[in-house]
Amino acid sequence: MEVKKIYPHGYHKTDKIGRPIYIELISKVNLADLFKVTNEERMTKYYIKEYERLMKYRFPACKKKAGKVIEQSLTILDMEGIGISILSGKTKEFVKLASDIGQNYYPEMLGQMFLINTSFFFSAVWTIVKSFIDEKTRNKVSVEKSSYQKKLLELVDPENLPTFLGGTCTCSHIDGGCLYADIGPWNPEGGIQ
Repeated sequence: MEVKKIYPHGYHKTDKIGRPIYIELISKVNLADLFKVTNEERMTKYYIKEYERLMKYRFPACKKKAGKVIEQSLTILDMEGIGISILSGKTKEFVKLASDIGQNYYPEMLGQMFLINTSFFFSAVWTIVKSFIDEKTRNKVSVEKSSYQKKLLELVDPENLPTFLGGTCTCSHIDGGCLYADIGPWNPEGGIQ
């Protein structure tokens, strides 16, 4: 729970296809504080555990509800305020740690990714970085400035999207709201399991 306070992220409901939605508020991560309560090894284990939970619990529950195979997720990364700093120091190490696990060990689980609230500087960085990413993955990524809601709402019903992303959900019955809810077909009432 301490990590969640410093690094706001979590699974929240499903998109129109039935895929689980994963959300990270990267702009709100305080890396100095994060590494006071955890370390790189523990974060690696945490990411692996979450991918395994995705395969073992979330995908099967989504499949059952949708009536079809669901093996990918929709990821939304809020990049507000993130610019050139993503290429240096602890920020670069943290992003690399998270992305290496997904790309190297669970590459086919990404269905689509939205990088939202991107700045001019991030867009410039993305222009360079995307050439190093394989084309299949690159085609799954949409880089959007602050006017992302229309495109996002084409994929997600408003009641499945938190208000801070332009939807109508608040998960007011859960302490901490939507990012603490872990709500979806795998956990219909939400809350920590």
